Amino acid sequence: NPGRAVPRDELHEKVWGYSPRVVTRAVDLAVLRVRAKLGDDAEEKFVIATERGVGYRFLLQQPVEASRRFEPATSFVGRRGELSALEGLLTKQRMVTLLGPPGMGKTRLAKQYALDPEQQYREIWFVDLTVVASPELVKVALCQAMGVGQDYLSELETLLAEAGESLLIMDNFETVLSAAPLVGQWLARAPS
Repeated sequence: NPGRAVPRDELHEKVWGYSPRVVTRAVDLAVLRVRAKLGDDAEEKFVIATERGVGYRFLLQQPVEASRRFEPATSFVGRRGELSALEGLLTKQRMVTLLGPPGMGKTRLAKQYALDPEQQYREIWFVDLTVVASPELVKVALCQAMGVGQDYLSELETLLAEAGESLLIMDNFETVLSAAPLVGQWLARAPS
């Protein structure tokens, strides 16, 4: 149940199989180890938040799409003009935002652009931000999409800067709009 505060007793029973009468610190110790592996620290909780008096809330709702090789679910018909316009914009601008109402095909257009075999990007990453519960998790989601794991959170800007000419598609960014300064930092560090 993503986003739901899970009581310690429930974790004791369902994960470890303990009876509700057993008193143990197993959950707390396991959470400490998981936080250390995923890059959570005392100041910022990216993956697991403590709910005082209750238990824990898991912030990252599901794994982020990590594949660079996404295949279209449908055929691409009648959007050559938009595709050409997007290509033109990306030759002039380092960052382009596709705007429009839900369901009009912004994600499909971006993926079709990325699928074009003529694109000469060294790396292409797609990050579905609908699964990200807070702006603080954008870095975690990007690490997952890059396939590098959260051990690289502190080095993410450097990794992006050293990746060469790359395409990063951040789908549904409006759900984490307050992370926009972070993207600005990435653009500033990355080569033109």
